[in-house]
Amino acid sequence: MLASTLTAFGQKIPDGGRHRIHIDRPGETLEAEILPVEPPARPDPARWYYWVGGNDIRRTQGGFSGKLLNGLYRSFYEDGSLKESGTFRGGLKEGIWRSWNSNGAISQLLTYRNGWRQGRFAVYQPDGSLLQSGNYDEDRLQGKIKSYSGPDSSRAVWYDEGKPVYHRSLWKRVNIFKKRDRDSTAKFGKP
Repeated sequence: MLASTLTAFGQKIPDGGRHRIHIDRPGETLEAEILPVEPPARPDPARWYYWVGGNDIRRTQGGFSGKLLNGLYRSFYEDGSLKESGTFRGGLKEGIWRSWNSNGAISQLLTYRNGWRQGRFAVYQPDGSLLQSGNYDEDRLQGKIKSYSGPDSSRAVWYDEGKPVYHRSLWKRVNIFKKRDRDSTAKFGKP
């Protein structure tokens, strides 16, 4: 009896472009991967899914009806310059997403996890200078968000679960010269 051994090595076999799409739209070109992925049993109704249907990339909240985008994604302006770049996992945005203006200057950086904006972000002015930066937590602004109005001027606002948190200034909290309530003196009387 002759036994044979089959050895396999972990090499990626070229797919011949079967898992890539190329779409030309007026003013832009899209390239995306649709690598095989197990679709979610129940899509989350709060999340936006990106999928391919009718030879176009579609976006729907809480569902999909086609092949989910899964892998690299890039879009280009009509002149071929990069417009947007990122990664999809199971139809949801994942990792760092970058966008550029038509002049080639960066317009924004966003970090995603499971389709939610999660982590650091930055928004830039058309000339590429920083306009706003901060953090997201589950698609809501969180912590210190800085806005820049010039090279030496900035303003910070604190956010908690997407809502601005206003703190009283230190002076207002410890001001020993503030007026007392007259009713409190009347209630207790003078000793």
